[in-house]
Amino acid sequence: MIEKIISAGWNIQSIFDSPTKFAAYEPETHVPPEIEEFARNLQPDPRFNYIHTIAMSDGGRYGSNLNGDIFRADELKAAQTQREADKNPGDMQGIPVPRFKTFEMAKFYRHHANSPIDPHYGDLPLSVWNEPMRRVELIIRVFREPIPELNGSAAPDIIVKLDQRGYITVSMGCRIHHEQCMYCGNENEYVSQRCDCLRNHMNEIMPDGRLVAADNFEPRFFDLSDVSIPADPIAFSLNKVASLWVPQRAKVANMARDIEIKAAWSRKLSEMDKQVPGGIGTMSSVPPEGASTAERLPSNKEMKTNELKQALALAGDLETLVSTATMMGIVLSPRELAELTTLAEPEKVGSAEENFTGLRNLSLDNFSVFLYDFLKTKFADRSGYRGPCPMKGWEPTKIAESGYEDVADYYSFYRRLLANLPIDGFIKAAHRNPYVRELLGDNQEERYTRIKAAMYHLAHAGMATV
Repeated sequence: MIEKIISAGWNIQSIFDSPTKFAAYEPETHVPPEIEEFARNLQPDPRFNYIHTIAMSDGGRYGSNLNGDIFRADELKAAQTQREADKNPGDMQGIPVPRFKTFEMAKFYRHHANSPIDPHYGDLPLSVWNEPMRRVELIIRVFREPIPELNGSAAPDIIVKLDQRGYITVSMGCRIHHEQCMYCGNENEYVSQRCDCLRNHMNEIMPDGRLVAADNFEPRFFDLSDVSIPADPIAFSLNKVASLWVPQRAKVANMARDIEIKAAWSRKLSEMDKQVPGGIGTMSSVPPEGASTAERLPSNKEMKTNELKQALALAGDLETLVSTATMMGIVLSPRELAELTTLAEPEKVGSAEENFTGLRNLSLDNFSVFLYDFLKTKFADRSGYRGPCPMKGWEPTKIAESGYEDVADYYSFYRRLLANLPIDGFIKAAHRNPYVRELLGDNQEERYTRIKAAMYHLAHAGMATV
């Protein structure tokens, strides 16, 4: 049994309006009748928002996603075996359903935080197969407020993002029985049993012209998450159910422009996590071999105001900026974080409004290629992949009217986020991100040591006491 996390998203214009197509044939946009019926019969409830979204595509038509995974239509539409059905939860236990219907037993999360103690922010009342478009489509019911009877938490930020941007990007999590390498034919039930093709050449075109990808069998879907970086070539939200039917072309065009501004998504690597047992915990307090105590970071190595403005513009938002810097092993100084927060929310920071947000979370799936190129050119020597850990010089300082009484508290929150990054998750993300691999260099034997050094750097760089 393998657990897979497959982020979902695509270049929207290539499906609707762009002259660049995935293939010569493009079916007309089609809304499944089950979705239309759901919308017609929906009773408004102010506690919920309903979103029509594409979950995933037929790998036989659209090919592998950026993680190298293929889920074929015959596997998605096939009825569960009795063995599979016996694992269904609740009232569905023992009842075989088409495998795409197992989405209806899943919950809606953020960034695949889906453990039993993690909150969920919605559910999936409907999953359908769209035959003309060869894809799975869903209705997501997002909670606008806490729903105690469903043990659900509110997701106001997702609602705001949907209202302001017009769409969200999603990612699914599933368990599969086994996978098969499309290149050599090897089958495996565990990641540890993978062939060399899947271990080292995923999604590569081999000398004979064949693609290395993993064919997935007997999927069971347990997680749909709001994420920032996509991988599957087709999934994103189409519309709120209240304004359903066919996606509005003007909105689609705006979505495509927004995506182009943020980054070339086809070049990004998604948060794909073949979940295997692994430790989650704080970063080691023992410095890796070769890490040394350094003097105060020279002030000219900090980003100037104009550079901070440029970085924020390239990232698009504060959380993408912080997450990208983190994946590069770069720690922001107290002044940089405070000034960036002021730039991100100028109308709120100065007035100390209650709705001041600032940095709220840090996710390894948030990565801006444009920001990476900018930071690599100017501040690569601040990366923990490349240099020792400076042990002093970034003591927090107070900045009046920042929205927080003292920046020290705000900065401490940021440093706790860095120090409590999941170790296994960070190592996997560093290995699979092609831009981080560029920072790591070509020497395979040194890569793990450099990642370990960067983790220590993120947890302790610039702090007077460790």
